[in-house]
Amino acid sequence: MNKTEKIEMIGMLRESLQSASSVVVASSEGMNANEVAELRMALTKEGVTYKIIKNTLARIAVKGTDMEELAEHFRGSTAIIFHPNDPAVGARIIIDFQKNNKQEKLVIKAGFLSGSLLDEAGVQTLSTMPTIDEARSMILRVINAAPTSLVRVLNAVPQSILFLFNARKDSLDESEHKSA
Repeated sequence: MNKTEKIEMIGMLRESLQSASSVVVASSEGMNANEVAELRMALTKEGVTYKIIKNTLARIAVKGTDMEELAEHFRGSTAIIFHPNDPAVGARIIIDFQKNNKQEKLVIKAGFLSGSLLDEAGVQTLSTMPTIDEARSMILRVINAAPTSLVRVLNAVPQSILFLFNARKDSLDESEHKSA
């Protein structure tokens, strides 16, 4: 790779990382080609980018950005995993792949989310976050619940008054039957 190609690669990598909602840095050292291909397929299927990168280029790409803390994790075999919109999907796929394949060779080095460096436990926590669609669904349920609750409350008042009148009528009817 010549100098111009390296500069282009650094620029594209910097742009991709800065537009990503989160980043996971991992090592797949020791995994065979079939395992890496399976992981890539699972990630690509969900629109997640998986790049094995040269550490020097990655360090230069994050230098001067809010992700500069990641630079210390660019050692050894390094892959970066990111999605432009959904911060949890990459982490979720990596964690699931580790569990489902009993994959000790796939090691999470670090993660980055909203200006914060994450350790492996932080990436595992990130993987449990709802997807964008699940979060939207939860928000819609909350939004729809408020008017429904309001209608129930508004209906309860006349209904309670009606029950009160019916109970009073029934008690008056009973007292008439007893006196007759």
